[in-house]
Amino acid sequence: MKANPAITPDSDLVFPGENWFYYWKTSASLWKDKIGQVPAYEKIIIPINWSFHSETGDDYDFGTLRPETDIFRLVSQVNEHNRTPVLLLPLTPAPFLPNGGVPSFLARIPSVDEEKMPIWALGASGEINKMFSFFDQRIFKGFSRFTKELGQYLSAKGVNCDVWGIDCGSLNSGSFRSFFYDRSEAYTSAFQNFLHANEESADLTEFQNHHDFYQTIWTLYNDCASKNLSANWEGMFKVSFLGGGQVDNFDRVCEVDSKSHYSFDIMECVTFDVLSSSTLIKPSRKSGIVQTMLEDLVTKSMLEQKLSKEIYEDDGAGFFYPLRFFEVYDIDDLIYPESIMWADLGLWDFLQHKFNWCFADKGNEEYVFNESLDYENTIFFFHGMGMTKKLFNNVLRTFMAGGKIIFNRSGLEATLLKRLETFFLENSLNVEKIKSQCTVHNVVLGEGRLVVIDGDELADCTVEDMSKFWQKLISTFVVKHLPVNYIEGLHCNWRSRPSDYKELEYEEIRRLSIYNPTNYKKKLRLDLKTGFNLLKILDDKNVKFNTTHNLVEVEFLPEGKVSMDFGVYS
Repeated sequence: MKANPAITPDSDLVFPGENWFYYWKTSASLWKDKIGQVPAYEKIIIPINWSFHSETGDDYDFGTLRPETDIFRLVSQVNEHNRTPVLLLPLTPAPFLPNGGVPSFLARIPSVDEEKMPIWALGASGEINKMFSFFDQRIFKGFSRFTKELGQYLSAKGVNCDVWGIDCGSLNSGSFRSFFYDRSEAYTSAFQNFLHANEESADLTEFQNHHDFYQTIWTLYNDCASKNLSANWEGMFKVSFLGGGQVDNFDRVCEVDSKSHYSFDIMECVTFDVLSSSTLIKPSRKSGIVQTMLEDLVTKSMLEQKLSKEIYEDDGAGFFYPLRFFEVYDIDDLIYPESIMWADLGLWDFLQHKFNWCFADKGNEEYVFNESLDYENTIFFFHGMGMTKKLFNNVLRTFMAGGKIIFNRSGLEATLLKRLETFFLENSLNVEKIKSQCTVHNVVLGEGRLVVIDGDELADCTVEDMSKFWQKLISTFVVKHLPVNYIEGLHCNWRSRPSDYKELEYEEIRRLSIYNPTNYKKKLRLDLKTGFNLLKILDDKNVKFNTTHNLVEVEFLPEGKVSMDFGVYS
């Protein structure tokens, strides 16, 4: 008799992916056995289910009525088994929970998008989880009370494990969109009140006002949680749920979602510095190469990076973190919807193909200068459009601290453009003007370098000319990289760690992992060059090798994977 594909095994319900543990999905009497399934000393991620602890909002149950709500008992058992418990508190609607995690008595106003279509997510078992507006004042009041009760409970019980807030979202047209996003009547009403109360709103565009309002309400939730859980609070990070986008939902309903799509999303999440979660995907869709990528790039890499910041200080940890040569800051397309972004200038395609995802896509995240950091090994990208005086000053400070900066001056306010020219004159800097596919101004100060380009001119070029421009410009910087020729369908990921006492002849150790999520054979040629020694080949599966002194050729079968460690030296 053929098994019903709609029935999910118990282990998949309780551990839906990346060591996430759904305590409300199993009896408390089975927790010990379930915890024992996770390898010793690994972290067990425990998302908190707000609605599971209260049916009415008047009382909160943390083990008094149902043992399954006893977080203290769960954390204690995790510790007893030599695993590390980490609590996650959704600060936004959570796509893996009914009503987005909101208790039923508060689920009144559904979240909707710009087209007034309801926002929802499809769970791993095929259930539909509707999202409800966090701009509803009743939800904020309920959230505030719950986090206060939770904080008091953890303190009274002496629970000392970390609590992290998570911003739940998904990839949407190549960017991260939070499930906090909403355009419902709750949002509209609260937004109008915000405009009336904010005298400065009249001087801003509609998009800027929406942005300010959104950030204001988001900050209320974050500050509320950090205050009420201050004894355990560690901060907040973003989680992208694979298959959680609105378009993804329909693909999954029709069962036309593919492993190649999920593998690409995992790679994008790495560049966004966003944690991937596969908790919404059916086990059959994430088996094989997708599961391998999640283990390599999420469970054993980014998850540790997010939760164990001190690991960077331990040279002997053996931890590989993402290798990033470039840090790219983009324009907020909600505030400036008609602006020319880096994608329009061909930058993303160039970096993906020539540098194998070795960049950080910071989106519209605010850049902050930190004088204690070493800026000499990173190339920063900034737009003039929307640049504030504060950001402008931080960019110049980075340049003076030895940073390498590529700056698109298109859209820069006249006052800041004048300030830039004055900066060059005051510091007696030589400005070298070059005419390529667009006008380029090159300025050097000590180890620092500032390249100013005219993005409007570059946007008029063909895709081929854009690629030639970036190739020519980036080649003038010193980027120590072993390029992998782009092969469509293959994903290449570079990670790095400091060399240990046995590897003193090397500056660092880099690991290259290559994945073939397609159903086709692929061939890849890697030309070794001076400064890189191949140390070992590991984790090879469904691949064939032909290796010489200066060449590595790999033939990948469907769902093939291999990792190679290289010693890097001067």
